[in-house]
Amino acid sequence: MGNLSKTKRIIAVIQQKGGVSKTTSTYNIAASAVALGKRVLIADIDPQSNESKTLGVENENAIKKIFRKEPVTPVKTLCKNIDLLPTDKSLSSLIPELISDIDLQYHLREYMETLTDYDLILIDTPPTAGCFISVAGITADYFIVPISSSYYTLQGTQDVMESMQKIRRRLNPELEFLGAFISMYDKRITVDREIASEAREYFGAKLFDTYISKTVKVEESVIAKKPVIELFPNSEITSQYMSLTKEILMRVQEADR
Repeated sequence: MGNLSKTKRIIAVIQQKGGVSKTTSTYNIAASAVALGKRVLIADIDPQSNESKTLGVENENAIKKIFRKEPVTPVKTLCKNIDLLPTDKSLSSLIPELISDIDLQYHLREYMETLTDYDLILIDTPPTAGCFISVAGITADYFIVPISSSYYTLQGTQDVMESMQKIRRRLNPELEFLGAFISMYDKRITVDREIASEAREYFGAKLFDTYISKTVKVEESVIAKKPVIELFPNSEITSQYMSLTKEILMRVQEADR
């Protein structure tokens, strides 16, 4: 496989447990990166297609076409300067083929190698283990892991790390762990503080300093199909996503040195 262009950075957002704001965080990190002057593409490889729906695109499946080696052009979304490779529930019909034919799992990476218009590419993944996680690991340069204030999520994170280590060892030796971040955090709740402390102990310096708070503004932004930076530009949650995005971009820059 050819090397990806140094002008692009592909980051998979991965968590095998649901309810961690993975999809909404992907969307809001993308919007924050746009505000910082980046050209951003999101690839939605989750058959639930929540990312595609949030961005105002339904009943289009560019991802399935990519696996079929059909021509695909990223679509414009409701959010300026965020393009999308959308999917829908029919993507799940490819699971048997992806499992039986490992070469098929490289098609998304091969497609990404043809793109030259983006500074940042984010891959939104299903909240389960399986072939689409493998596809994400094969395609990405880096992966990040969101962690909510739940012991089940923290336990699931260990499974994520083991899965990605296997992918790096067998399929993509250049894949790097960029870091983990705390989402849906409420500092007033004891268990949230305890889990944040455990996450810090587990990840050390790989845990991003910025915590994403639990707030109804995130759900309101999803309903409005707008990122928090657009709907609530002066809010704490917008500031947090901007801070997290700056940390992510800084680590990418440092890793490239």
